Amino acid sequence: TVMALIWYELWVIPLELTGLLDSYTVLEVLIATLWTADLVMNFFRGFVDNGVVDLRIRSTARAYLKSWFLLDCTLVVLDW
Repeated sequence: TVMALIWYELWVIPLELTGLLDSYTVLEVLIATLWTADLVMNFFRGFVDNGVVDLRIRSTARAYLKSWFLLDCTLVVLDW
């Protein structure tokens, strides 16, 4: 489902920027909500460190904050 959302956004965002499509439809709010939930869930997903899967929440949160969090958070804020 995430890939479907990505393809949808790749198709809709240019249309919104050119004014050919109205923004903030119900689907847009739903998608922004799902991306926000995905941002939060990334704090609780494990990661691989030196070939070992680490599922500890503190380690996962720290690794996420050091890697993709800034980009993810920026995009979610822009989506709202």
